Amino acid sequence: MEPIFIRRAKLAAWLDNHSQIVFNLKNQPVAHIANGAVYTYKSEHLGYFDRGFFRDHGGNAVAFIRERSGGPLTVAPTCFATATSPLAPIPPPAPAAPSMPLATILWSALDWEAFVGGVNLAAPTSFQAEVASVVGTRS
Repeated sequence: MEPIFIRRAKLAAWLDNHSQIVFNLKNQPVAHIANGAVYTYKSEHLGYFDRGFFRDHGGNAVAFIRERSGGPLTVAPTCFATATSPLAPIPPPAPAAPSMPLATILWSALDWEAFVGGVNLAAPTSFQAEVASVVGTRS
């Protein structure tokens, strides 16, 4: 089991590398990864798992594992605990995921609980909103 950390390197969850199932800290399965996309057990698309970062629909980082690259700066994790993989239900077949946006070096506005809970409305970043307002005024 691989620890999953949030922005300040606090332990948030566990990833079973073999089954690609994400467990919360109570060892309950909350999500699974299929083809680089993260889904709930109801097959709802939550975001992406890319180069060691869990990313929201906008490509912003929500959490990370120890081996990561191409994302925002992170604090070095100090958790060396391990967990054993509990038995989890087999995830349903994953539907096709939307194309992943370009990965950013920004942190998402979503916290981990909102991400795995499905509250993942890709709100535009302030830069994206500014660009949209400038482009929109030129019409």
